Amino acid sequence: MKRAKTTAVIVVLALALALGALVAWKIVKRGAERTAPSIADIHAERGVPVRVETPVRTNLVDFLALDGTVAPNETATVMAQIDARVLRVHVEEGDEVFAGESPTLLVELERDRLQANLAAAQSAFEDAKVTLARVNALLEQGAASQQDVDRAAVAFKLAQAQFVAMEQDLAHTRIHAPIGGIVAHKLVDPGMVTSKGMPLIVLVDVSRLRMDMQVPESRIQAVAKGMPCRLVFDAYPDAPALDAEIASVNPAVDPASRMLKATCYLQHPPFKLVPGMHGTVQVVRNSREDVLAVGRAAVIDVDGAPAVFVVDTGETAKRRFVELGIETDGIVEVRAGLTGNEQVVVDGHKQIADGTKVSVVQ
Repeated sequence: MKRAKTTAVIVVLALALALGALVAWKIVKRGAERTAPSIADIHAERGVPVRVETPVRTNLVDFLALDGTVAPNETATVMAQIDARVLRVHVEEGDEVFAGESPTLLVELERDRLQANLAAAQSAFEDAKVTLARVNALLEQGAASQQDVDRAAVAFKLAQAQFVAMEQDLAHTRIHAPIGGIVAHKLVDPGMVTSKGMPLIVLVDVSRLRMDMQVPESRIQAVAKGMPCRLVFDAYPDAPALDAEIASVNPAVDPASRMLKATCYLQHPPFKLVPGMHGTVQVVRNSREDVLAVGRAAVIDVDGAPAVFVVDTGETAKRRFVELGIETDGIVEVRAGLTGNEQVVVDGHKQIADGTKVSVVQ
């Protein structure tokens, strides 16, 4: 009995202590809730944190960006002119070839059948020439008619044409480079049989590269021959832009793509470029030197009008409307509204309004 009473006392004391702790915890929590400052209170006391920058003077260029592809100065697809078996191919892809007085031999075709045909054609031609001379002599003697001479003349011309054609066919068995450049594609191997018009070798002249760009029909008024442009390439994102100018503009729009082709040439690029590489052509529409500019992130829109926040000496944000000019790479010209000595808010302006107290942070 005594033990049961002791246990009951212990349970009551434990419950009392737990209840007291709960009450104390709620009191402390309620007090903390009453005393903990809100974010708004902190901003009101210390100011909304913002990051600022001073406007800079710089040179800006306004350009139209167009997709471009590096292309060779000239491309030549060498085709077979006769039906014959390929005997030898003297080049591989990537080889350099030459034109001119000593052009590079690209492909040899079998000649045996053509040489036999040429010999037969030459014999027929010689016979026809002799026959024509004999008939003309007979005509002078009155032993042949003019009709006989005409028939002999026709036979001579046909034999001559056949002989010339056979000579040309034999010459077409040795195929030389029509332009100097690089072998881009080798399309034949020994043993293959060619037919007239069959592509054999593709050559590209990379001594001078060009950049072909596609201009949307809605922008054709912005592109003209002689306009300056800058070239940047996906393969060299950190390289400086190359200066060039529009060399030609196609007078017709492609009805399928609704694009117009324009071209500029690359003058001694400082890094390796090959046909097919992608890049961007920045056609310069306007340029300004020594202008006042701020980062585009600093500009806000107020009912369609551009404005910025500047921080005064009292650490108060003041909204100021500005007049903007050209923009390049996230930098925008400020033509009016700033003097250049202000501290312009570039981060945090979404949390402030005209007259808001701010705290400048690095």
